[in-house]
Amino acid sequence: MCATTDLCDFHNIFCDVVFEWRRKENDEDHRCTKGNAEKVFPLIYLLIHAASMYTIEAFVLLEKQFIDSAGYKYKEVQSASCHKTLEVWDVRNGNEGHGE
Repeated sequence: MCATTDLCDFHNIFCDVVFEWRRKENDEDHRCTKGNAEKVFPLIYLLIHAASMYTIEAFVLLEKQFIDSAGYKYKEVQSASCHKTLEVWDVRNGNEGHGE
């Protein structure tokens, strides 16, 4: 468009742009609901269930957090009625550093 575009042309261009946005959004909605996310751990029920419930993008974020958390171990140090203290350490790459 340019400054001399009349109102009818502007309306037609605007409608074309909105139609294209909606088409892309519908395609993405369909891909997220009907598509299959590739799973790193295909036999873990938690991830199978999450893949069926979440969009692909949300599932990928969850799976990344799941994988990142798999490299840690913990033990309970202290427990109260509604408060627990855990000692957590990183076991990836031989790192045995402890932190609370």
